[in-house]
Amino acid sequence: MNEGTIIDLPIWIADVLSQSEYDPYSGNQECFVTVKIPHALKPSVLNALKTDAPGVDLRYQSPLFFALAIYYLELFEDEELETIIATAMAERISDIYDNVGRRGEFVHKYDEFEKMLYKKGCASRRAYKEYMATIKY
Repeated sequence: MNEGTIIDLPIWIADVLSQSEYDPYSGNQECFVTVKIPHALKPSVLNALKTDAPGVDLRYQSPLFFALAIYYLELFEDEELETIIATAMAERISDIYDNVGRRGEFVHKYDEFEKMLYKKGCASRRAYKEYMATIKY
């Protein structure tokens, strides 16, 4: 592989390689991998999240969008990205709980974390309804 070659790698592999201080090809003791922001966190996606977070199809960007974003933020300090992700997550969680118990097209745009929250919310709502049905007034 030539110097300057760009390849897409899973972020965990890029993380490990970026921490390596030895280049086996040249014998240099400096980092030989540069990690760039993942495609799922590109500016157009972040702008869409700032504009209408609940409307963005995060599953299309990455099935593990929030896990990827959090992992990336653990590796690199980026206050603006952190703010965008935290705000988007709060808005989307609110939207998820508004949709609990309803069926619709909105579920297809949830990432895996959001789907888990939705399923737990639905289970909790069912349990609440069952409990309320047992109470005699």
